Amino acid sequence: MEIKELRLNHFGKFHNKAITLKSGINLIYGENEAGKSTIHTFIKGMLFGIEKQRGRASKDDIYLKYQPWDMPGAYSGSMDIEKSDKAYRIIRNFDKNTKSYTIIDITTGREINIKPEELPEFYGGLTESGYRNTISIEQLRAKTDQELEDEVRNYLANLSMSKSNEVDVTRAQSLLQDRRKELESLQLDNKIHSIKEELEECLEKEDRIEELTLQIKELESQEKLLEHEYRSASFSNEATLAYEEFLNHFPVMKEKYYNYRQDWNLIQTLKEKQNKQKEEERKILDNEKWKDYISDHLEELEDINNRISQYEQKKSIYMENYRGKVTKGISNLLIGLIPATLCIFSILFWINHKYPFLLALAVLGGLGFIGSLFMVKHSKEMQNSMEEEYKILEDTLKQLKTRKQSILNSNHVVSEVELKSRHDYYLKSVMSLGHLKKQIEDYEEQITGISERIQIIEEELRKYFQTFADVFHKEKLPAFEISDSSLSLWEKYISNEKQVIADLKDHRTKRYEEIRLKKEKIGWELKGLEDNEERLLQQTKELEELEKQAKDNEVELSAIKLAIETIERLSVDIHDSFGWKLNQLISDLAGAITDGKYSNVKVDEKMNIKVDQQDNYILLDKLSAGTIGQLYLALRLAISDLVYGKDNMPILLDDCFALYDDNRTKAALRFLTQNKKGQIIIFTCHKREKEFLDGMQADYNYINLNS
Repeated sequence: MEIKELRLNHFGKFHNKAITLKSGINLIYGENEAGKSTIHTFIKGMLFGIEKQRGRASKDDIYLKYQPWDMPGAYSGSMDIEKSDKAYRIIRNFDKNTKSYTIIDITTGREINIKPEELPEFYGGLTESGYRNTISIEQLRAKTDQELEDEVRNYLANLSMSKSNEVDVTRAQSLLQDRRKELESLQLDNKIHSIKEELEECLEKEDRIEELTLQIKELESQEKLLEHEYRSASFSNEATLAYEEFLNHFPVMKEKYYNYRQDWNLIQTLKEKQNKQKEEERKILDNEKWKDYISDHLEELEDINNRISQYEQKKSIYMENYRGKVTKGISNLLIGLIPATLCIFSILFWINHKYPFLLALAVLGGLGFIGSLFMVKHSKEMQNSMEEEYKILEDTLKQLKTRKQSILNSNHVVSEVELKSRHDYYLKSVMSLGHLKKQIEDYEEQITGISERIQIIEEELRKYFQTFADVFHKEKLPAFEISDSSLSLWEKYISNEKQVIADLKDHRTKRYEEIRLKKEKIGWELKGLEDNEERLLQQTKELEELEKQAKDNEVELSAIKLAIETIERLSVDIHDSFGWKLNQLISDLAGAITDGKYSNVKVDEKMNIKVDQQDNYILLDKLSAGTIGQLYLALRLAISDLVYGKDNMPILLDDCFALYDDNRTKAALRFLTQNKKGQIIIFTCHKREKEFLDGMQADYNYINLNS
């Protein structure tokens, strides 16, 4: 069988990746994380599928490791193979929800129906364990496991029987062991002993039946005498029956009392809630007063703020007018100085020159100065008037601000915003008053309804306990009150009364009941012994059959034991007789791989390897890691050729030369190129394999995953 092409649709890191493989050596190179192990796993998955692990195994789950995270439903691929000169395509969907596989004959296009258990036969006898232990070799995983031992063991047995492929030694041993356990688990000796004990018990029961028959006849005679004795004494006392029925009604009244107590407690709870609501109502009413009080203050503050704003505006106007008056007074004074100066200079010039017009100018200047003096005086009077009005305005503003602060202080706040917030709180509280009153009314209605129910129950209780005296004329009764202690006394009294009635009944019917019970007991015992005779016959027959079966089983167990011992002995003989072929094949392969250093290798029936060195066979674990790897490689190749036919299966080597030095690697590659004619797929992260193959001028198919 050869692998021709791989198509990794969505597998691990690959999406729509196609890889073409050829006969002979295929060298797949890639650095770490390039996808070599992904391709190796893909090949195994295409052949045998990939199952999702559960439990502890899920931490190393191959299924999850290579499932594409971006497209989990597209977890699939295909692989073309060629076997017996025919080409086939294997298509698999690995997704756990839509898992499937299809095998198609590429030449005809027909789908081949092959069941999962028939796949090894389709692959030329290659099983998953055979794949893992022979043709697929991974780094540090060269050693084989127990499953390979079983396969080789079967092969050698078949070889000894003219290469028939119908013998499965391990399964034969397993079936014989299972049959031996099945026979031993029957425990026939214990069953025979048990049946003998049952037979003895049946004989004892026959004696018991005769004894019970005599006892029941005697009881029937006593019963007839008692019936005649009590025929005239009837117990049908209607008054007693009525009183007993009345007593039996006590649990109902007790339940009513508990309902009464529950209702009483419920009323107390409702009253407590109602009182809390009423207290809340009183607080809300107080809040309503505060709300009105604060509302008045807020209105007053609004008015004060408006007045302050107005006065501030007037104050600003007064200041502007006042400054205008002062400026005007100064201007009048300065203007008055001009005519005064004119008057003085005119007088001075008139004294020296005596011109009449100078005297007229002096008079006019004096009149102008006098007029300016009157205007300055008027301006001063206006200023004084404005200053008085401004002072009044200042005092008014101070009073308004003082009142504003007084309002805030009286409400224990520092700002109007805080006072407004408190007013809003009281307003909301007052608005909830209607709902609160509705709750109080609802509680009142509930209390009224429960109180009426309590009153009815109380009347029923008093009527019931009063009936003892009024109807049944009982004396020395405990006083009834609505309390736990009173109910306890009455419960004790009623219990005693019922016991008196029961004792009276027992006294009258005791002897008759004893006879009836004895008769009934004997009747049940006889009924239980009705099938004793049939059981006795059945046990006798079963004992005979078991004794015969025990004898036959003893003969079969002896035969099984002999068969197991014979198979174990023959397995060793078969290995000694035909194992030489495996030893010869592995010795030839080991000699070629190790350049003749180890050409005499022995493999026992447990797949343990020993090598001949200086006439002494040395166990494999005494050799170097590189040598161990070479010998296990030779073992796998030898078993592959032995079990599946020489060069019939592709060989997959995944970095298995990692522990080899250059000489060992060259020797292994030389052996593979010269001695193996089938398909070989080598995965490596090193470039030396390519260099060695090029140096040997070997023909090989090179695939670079990094390009």
